[in-house]
Amino acid sequence: MPSLIPDHYEVQAQMTGFETAARRGIQLTVGSDLEINMVLNVGQVTQMTA
Repeated sequence: MPSLIPDHYEVQAQMTGFETAARRGIQLTVGSDLEINMVLNVGQVTQMTA
């Protein structure tokens, strides 16, 4: 994302069927180039029977 100001950030990733993943305290400085790898764990599994 271009044009972010230097600061501390929180990044969240979410998708249906998975738990939300979050990374806090990410420090962005002038000229930095960050790559943040996230792992989404499978959410709660429910079984329905007829």
